[in-house]
Amino acid sequence: MVDKTPSEVTLAKMADTLRTIPLFHAFRAQDDMLQALGKMMVETTVPSGTWLLREGEMGQSMFILCEGEVEVTKTTLEDEQYTVAALRGAENAFFGELALLDEDRRSASIRSVTECVVLELTREDFEAFGNRHPDVALSIMRELAKIVCRRFRATNRDVVRLFSALVSEVSQQVIE
Repeated sequence: MVDKTPSEVTLAKMADTLRTIPLFHAFRAQDDMLQALGKMMVETTVPSGTWLLREGEMGQSMFILCEGEVEVTKTTLEDEQYTVAALRGAENAFFGELALLDEDRRSASIRSVTECVVLELTREDFEAFGNRHPDVALSIMRELAKIVCRRFRATNRDVVRLFSALVSEVSQQVIE
């Protein structure tokens, strides 16, 4: 049987990585908690061109991008894909975090642009971690709530802009 327990060096490296991620800022000085969380994560090297997440699939885990670059894509009503954003490991990027909150479909697709190194945390492992360390899990949930709120507010602003543009366009056509 192969021992899948991360080495002390690997756990220290994971803790250093997790310390830079905004979700974990509230306890970034607690090496023991960062390492405990790191023990629950799986590190994977992903070749360029690999789909990490697919829009519409059920979400089971979140990912931390340690190295490399990925693109975030959405599908139009005409079934065409367009790039929404590019994320880089050097920017402390993470994605799929809403899967820690609920069992729902992915809202976007993520594809590796370069070879990437990612850490994966499943919802099941996060819940187990939260049962053992509720105070730390609460701080992560608070950060997730802040992220969701920021995105919701941005979406509201975008909807108002789009609606205003549509009303303006329709008004112009009525005048002509």
